[in-house]
Amino acid sequence: MSSPKKITALLFMVAMLSIRIHGQQIGEIDLSRLEGETAEVQNQNVMPDGCGMPNGVHGDGVIVSPDPNKKPKIRIDLTLPKDTFRRGETVEGDVLMENVGADPILIPWNTDPRVSIRPKGTSEYAYEMGWFELKLKDGGSLEVPLESASQSNFLYSSATLNINSGEWATFKLRFVIDERRTSSARRPIKTGGADIAIEWRQARFEWKADGCNVNTGYFSYVYQEDAKPIRIKVAK
Repeated sequence: MSSPKKITALLFMVAMLSIRIHGQQIGEIDLSRLEGETAEVQNQNVMPDGCGMPNGVHGDGVIVSPDPNKKPKIRIDLTLPKDTFRRGETVEGDVLMENVGADPILIPWNTDPRVSIRPKGTSEYAYEMGWFELKLKDGGSLEVPLESASQSNFLYSSATLNINSGEWATFKLRFVIDERRTSSARRPIKTGGADIAIEWRQARFEWKADGCNVNTGYFSYVYQEDAKPIRIKVAK
């Protein structure tokens, strides 16, 4: 007859084997070196061909599960090569995103920004984008959105990645210890101790035309996120 110690050891081995089978990395992507064709994307007109001044409606909203107990849940780990950086220094980091919820999640998995350009002649178009947002926090109320060091840190939905519970994907990012250029207000970065916080953002963009009447929409996904800030020191 097996002893309790042998039974416990066997159950532990079975549990570890189950973790290895069900928990695994399923994707890896390098966003740090991408060159996005931003000019063509930015010149995209919201109005259909042949229409003049905008005549439409814009709506914002969120995409959530109808069951509040099934809100998608992810864990995000940011790893940096060191803990002291100068203002204006370019930083390369590694990010792990794991699905720690019960249900699968689906994220955009294509780096071509031309996905956001609607085909000619269409009356309805939609796509999704995903990206990481990084902020520098000084321990008080000051939060400084950080600038990306590559032209495209965005993922688009012409391809998608399905992440089941216990699975994860990894990303390489490049950013600057400097305020994002598109920020509406100047928030100078101070020297000393600070935290870098990271957040996953995902949104759906919709466009629909009826003649020259246009409806557009921006809908954010809502995730429960477990993302611990990274403590750094900002040097002169």
